[in-house]
Amino acid sequence: MHRRDLAKVFAKRLDNVLRDIEQIIKSASSGFGLLNFEESFYRNVQNKSPPEFLMTRKAFSIVAMGFTEEKAMCFKEQYIEAFENMTHLIETRIHSKEGYKIMCSSIAKQLGSNGFIFSEEADMINKVILGMTSESFRKFKEL
Repeated sequence: MHRRDLAKVFAKRLDNVLRDIEQIIKSASSGFGLLNFEESFYRNVQNKSPPEFLMTRKAFSIVAMGFTEEKAMCFKEQYIEAFENMTHLIETRIHSKEGYKIMCSSIAKQLGSNGFIFSEEADMINKVILGMTSESFRKFKEL
């Protein structure tokens, strides 16, 4: 992505976007600036080579977060919603993994297993929940 994309998406003047990018690079940590903004040039219709910045998705987002018009607010809302959804997904996966380990441990105790054979207990749980073993489920998903 480059500043022209940012200007087009948010209906901003190129010189204002360039100013905003330069301010962010100055105020951000040097590591962030170096990794996410690359100074470049392009040929415009007047055959001139104005300054340009190539940006990562992180850079695009941090610049857009500073904008205040309606399109920018929509972008921020969608960004926050996506972050919340991702957080929920991660928390759910962590919680389900913890529950999975507890269930496997309980099954092992009920069966009187001397050692903890995770794959056997996991297959039992998968048969109850999915109606098939983990291996069968993986093959089913490949279809």
